[in-house]
Amino acid sequence: MTVCTRLAVDAMKSARARREEYVGIWLPEPFVESGEGDPSAKAQLDESVSIALMVAMEMLTPAERAAFLLHDVFGYAFGEVSNMLGKSEPTCRKLASRARTRVRRERPRNDADPQQHRRLLGAFFEAAHAGEFERLEMLLSESVELHSDGGGRVPTAPDVLRGPEAVSAFFSRIWRQQVPSRRSVQIDDRWFSGTPGVLIRQRGRVIAAIGLAVDDGLIDRIFAVRNPEKLTRFHA
Repeated sequence: MTVCTRLAVDAMKSARARREEYVGIWLPEPFVESGEGDPSAKAQLDESVSIALMVAMEMLTPAERAAFLLHDVFGYAFGEVSNMLGKSEPTCRKLASRARTRVRRERPRNDADPQQHRRLLGAFFEAAHAGEFERLEMLLSESVELHSDGGGRVPTAPDVLRGPEAVSAFFSRIWRQQVPSRRSVQIDDRWFSGTPGVLIRQRGRVIAAIGLAVDDGLIDRIFAVRNPEKLTRFHA
């Protein structure tokens, strides 16, 4: 476990270095589930692969992430975590505490059940399709954020968009630009990364995977993966 942990920390350091060179916002690659297996295990998996949690975890340093996962998730005592990370026990306690606080602060509550997720997704795209700007805003929380990952390969929002007005204006503008080719656009429901989402297809090819995080019945985070390299699993 010590060897595995230290290899993982080294891999994370390398990944963080690569992400510093990444163009625009980075989002994790969508996790496409098979839909098979034990329901209770699936529920735990859904929680652990959610985009909202992965984005929150990405803000941690490799050492914070390792201490947090080893203690809070895998249940190792801090004395064992100390040996695995090669750091003192008080340092590991501080690392895990900082990580715990940051994850709780950055991660949206996402308190919706799958049915509510689907209703909000459907209502959101219906309003965007109809160009109903005010209806779009009503579905969004005051703290809503749009995270859109194009990887520098396709055009998208260059930074995180915040607030219902900015987010609804962005989607309304994008949909208006699609009017000439709208007949070739298809919106499909699809479960990925632990929650219901939608796939946007153009001429049969997936061009975006969009997921939501919900807080108090309103859309609080929108995660739009558009980087073609991260959508290849959906083509299969």
